[in-house]
Amino acid sequence: MCKKIAVGVVIALACLWVARKTQFCSYASTLIAQGKEHVRGQVPRDLELARVQHEIQQLDRDYQALLGPIAERMASVKKLEREITTAKANQQEQRENLLTLTKAVESNDMPVSYCGSTYNLDQAKVKLAREFATFKKLEAHLASKEKLLDAETKNLAATRDQLDKLVSQKREFEIRLAQLEAEEATLKVTRIKTPLATDDGRVADIKNTLDRIEHGQAVEVQKHELQQQYGSKISDAQPAVSTGTVDVGAIRDYLEGVSGVATKVAGNK
Repeated sequence: MCKKIAVGVVIALACLWVARKTQFCSYASTLIAQGKEHVRGQVPRDLELARVQHEIQQLDRDYQALLGPIAERMASVKKLEREITTAKANQQEQRENLLTLTKAVESNDMPVSYCGSTYNLDQAKVKLAREFATFKKLEAHLASKEKLLDAETKNLAATRDQLDKLVSQKREFEIRLAQLEAEEATLKVTRIKTPLATDDGRVADIKNTLDRIEHGQAVEVQKHELQQQYGSKISDAQPAVSTGTVDVGAIRDYLEGVSGVATKVAGNK
């Protein structure tokens, strides 16, 4: 058991050393990336355009997915705004009542009236302390709600901005896709008129086949002409005649029997 663990540790250390010293991970990731690029390069453009069109249509799902959170945030913001408005109104009313109670305690008025109730001076002081503590808590709670409203408003604005960008981006993608599809259609027409040698389409195959047949016929015609000129075997071929420099006057004199010319013509041969 210990031996197996030791062997495993040695193998792990060896793999770690290979990975660090030979940049194995870097090479592997590079090969994977190149493989992906190669595969992507083999995909027909028509299929890629169809895939992109499908992805653009899927943006509607992303759009719908954003509407729910935006609606929730809008409702939360409106609720917070109503709560803050009500809290501010209550706070202002409570502030005025506390201020009246404070002034009454300061002036030592007896008895002290507060919110429909009557208190003696000591009771009024206790009531003032409690109500003021409650007022401070509500004030802190209101400040917390205002901060929350500010954060929710910013969040809502960012989400709506994201929604607007998605709408704009989808329209840009649709326009660009339409342009590329039109260009691809033009290229298809061009390939039909003058197909490329590497085109695997039916039209290109027909053209290449006809070109090959025409070339074969031309080769056969030339072969027939060569056979007529040289024969079908080496023995049928006429030997090439080296004429050299032709002295037409000497030949004429020779044929007319002019004296001394025959010897000269024979010497030229």
